[in-house]
Amino acid sequence: MPDPGRTGLRPSGRQAGIFTACLALFFVAPVFAGVEPAAGEPSRPCEKAIVLFLGGLSLADWQAAETPHFRALAERGAVGLMNVRTAGSFSPENAYATFNAGERALGSPEAGTVLQTGETHETGTAGEVFLRRTGIAPPSGALLVMDWPRLLKNNAALPMVLGLGTFGETMAQGGVRVAVLGNAKTPAGPGREIALAAMNSAGIIPRGEVGPGLSRANPLRPWGMETDYRRLHTALLRLLAEADCILVELGDSSRVEKYREYLLPGLRQAYRLQALAAADSFLGALLATIDLERTVLFIVTPYPSRDAVDQGDTLTPVLAAGPGFQRGLLYSPSTRQPGIIAFPDLAATLFAAFEIKPPSGFPGRPLSWAPADFPLQTLAEKNHRVVQVNNARGPVLKGFVFIQIALFLLVLLFILHPRFRSPRFFSLLQVLLAGITSIPLGLLVLPWFGTPGVPGITLYLLAVALGAGWAGTGRIFRRQGRRAAVPAFLGLVTSLAILGDIFRGSPLMSGSLLGFSPVGGARYYGIGNEYLGVLLGGSVTGITFLWDQAGGRSAVARRPWIMPVITGLLFILWLYAVAAPWHGANLGGAIALAVAYLVTGFSFSGRPFSARQRLLLVLGGVAALLFLLGVTDLLRAPGVQSHMGRLVVLLRAEGPAAAVPVIWRKLKMNLTLIEYTVWSRIFLTFLIVLAVLFLRPGRKTAGLDRRFPALAKGVRGALAGSITALAVNDSGIVAAATGLLFPVVILTMIILEDYACGQDHA
Repeated sequence: MPDPGRTGLRPSGRQAGIFTACLALFFVAPVFAGVEPAAGEPSRPCEKAIVLFLGGLSLADWQAAETPHFRALAERGAVGLMNVRTAGSFSPENAYATFNAGERALGSPEAGTVLQTGETHETGTAGEVFLRRTGIAPPSGALLVMDWPRLLKNNAALPMVLGLGTFGETMAQGGVRVAVLGNAKTPAGPGREIALAAMNSAGIIPRGEVGPGLSRANPLRPWGMETDYRRLHTALLRLLAEADCILVELGDSSRVEKYREYLLPGLRQAYRLQALAAADSFLGALLATIDLERTVLFIVTPYPSRDAVDQGDTLTPVLAAGPGFQRGLLYSPSTRQPGIIAFPDLAATLFAAFEIKPPSGFPGRPLSWAPADFPLQTLAEKNHRVVQVNNARGPVLKGFVFIQIALFLLVLLFILHPRFRSPRFFSLLQVLLAGITSIPLGLLVLPWFGTPGVPGITLYLLAVALGAGWAGTGRIFRRQGRRAAVPAFLGLVTSLAILGDIFRGSPLMSGSLLGFSPVGGARYYGIGNEYLGVLLGGSVTGITFLWDQAGGRSAVARRPWIMPVITGLLFILWLYAVAAPWHGANLGGAIALAVAYLVTGFSFSGRPFSARQRLLLVLGGVAALLFLLGVTDLLRAPGVQSHMGRLVVLLRAEGPAAAVPVIWRKLKMNLTLIEYTVWSRIFLTFLIVLAVLFLRPGRKTAGLDRRFPALAKGVRGALAGSITALAVNDSGIVAAATGLLFPVVILTMIILEDYACGQDHA
């Protein structure tokens, strides 16, 4: 039997050489690729602001319609795609409530019932009914959200920091007069959901016009009615004299969406184009009466059509013109991706336009613009890529998780039932285990090859996995203790590739199926929780396995400082990439990595620390990291601060109690994900496998500390980091699941090899 102490990670053999060259190419190429710079200028104060809402559309609809005024405005303004995720479905009531709150919110079935104080309702006036329902006496002439109590109830259980009424209340406190105009009236309801966008914290809008006189009969349009744009234009000019910011529901496209179940698909599209053409004529009349040097104008689709949602096309178009916007793509510090913005950025831009300080904890950032030669074409190409990735993400990642579960069930059969311990079954498991650890790297570099659809991606990943498994069957890896070198090497190379990608602005992760998604909206830059876990587990186990294999080399023996220095430098670089506000800005990820690296590092110190001392040292290190990050981010300009800097500002303004809603929101989000996400299944599977590995084989795992002393320390560090990620990240279950992939696979391959060889290394 070969001597385990003489094994190494030195590549040799044709198979290992081919695979190593491929991995080196995968890593080196991203380093020399270019990074797309983002440039822009901040929005400037204005005298008036107008926001035109066109619901139930997509960017493709905007491009397909005959809209000369839209296109001319796009040549002098900036365009973008907006994430309009709500706490529920894509609907007008949810969308407008989300805009107002600045965070994902819910509407209610009767949210469109908005009446003036003196209008008749139930057995009296709207004012009397509102007083009866809320205990609030509304002012004369105001618009009242009659379903206000149910709106509050629907949102009470959500992890909200600011809540409904944030936009209207903030504007009022800043002395800005806000008004709403228009409706999407149908025979099924008044369709005045636009009022939810401007209501204050009592469900009241001080001024506006949403009555039925703004629509007219037309038997050739959905519901037999359409917006009366002549009256709408007259009302808008009247409101401009008494209001500073006007939110306008154009109505026709929303009526098409509400009528969709009665329409053939082709006719739905024809009606959408008609609605856009009518809105374009209104825009032409509006542009003739306002001064874009003093007025900021937004054209916004607050929610997509059901047809677009079914196609995975959920980012909606936005156009901004006026002070602070020039020809190009909209840019937001919230996303750091030219052309992609978040829903709260609209309200933040309006706050900035009127020089109002947003409330503490408001997530939006003021919009600026990034130059682009062909903005609409560039935006369409970007949206096409996003839709492709979004449509493939679910099937591919679910398949990846279920394959892992099936593979480890086979591993448990091999361990628990001696009759399954045949040489062929062992060889198959080793190939599959090595192959499964190549998937994160394969998905990271997939954007180089485009997104060929689920069948093409499946074939590509199979080729990558079989290539890694085939490399592991080479002569160099057949010796005792070397089979786990393949996943360890893959973990290290993947972690280095992630590092290079972060330093380049994360172009690969932003387009990877395992990366962050602008459609999900949880993260737009840096590193997402999927690759955070991959980095955590792959870096620690990869470098410590290399440490074990290099320990017997004469060059390392003569220079014992080499491995500690290399390990320390890499740990610092990985932590810096994830934690730095100008790179990763993943606070929970930085804490998890810090715990993993500190636990591993203290294990190498050789000093007899007690468990309590180790815990205190780790907590002290994490506290020092948080202090450094907070101070560093706080010293940066407010417009470019990450979540850490803004949290520090919030704590300074409102005290430690202000952190409670933020922590509660993250906790509830994590608990929801644990219940529903597929990643919780593989996390549970990994825990079961670890329990079996450490309890059932007994003395086999007990000998790991002697045979692989560095790896054993790295595995403990990875476990500590994964548990920390689960506790501190708002999507911690994802990072915890991917963080266990490399440690579990490496341990499993070592134990399986012991079984196959019939050895007991106690």
